Amino acid sequence: MTKEEKGRRIREGVKAVIEQVLEEEMTEHLAAGYRERTPSRRGERNGYYTRDLITPAGRIAQLRVPRDREGTFLTGVFERYKRMTGEVAVCLGLGVQSGPGWLGSSPARVAW
Repeated sequence: MTKEEKGRRIREGVKAVIEQVLEEEMTEHLAAGYRERTPSRRGERNGYYTRDLITPAGRIAQLRVPRDREGTFLTGVFERYKRMTGEVAVCLGLGVQSGPGWLGSSPARVAW
């Protein structure tokens, strides 16, 4: 198994875990499971939207994020409108503070 294949499989696993956590958060937010009708239910699901998220494991593409009809669901997994997790933002912030030399002499440094 190549390094790229391992990375891809790790990202797939991270994506599956994040999507499961998002589903559990939505169930808690609505106080009811999918298609469950209870007197304590606080709203209805309204499908999904997709977004990309940059994590320490790499870029997670097409992450399915559930939404509710009222638009009140906010996840604790990532901040609204953020495209990277806090750990990645901290690393990038440290790099900016340290200057461009932290990237080394790789071709990525030129693109940065």
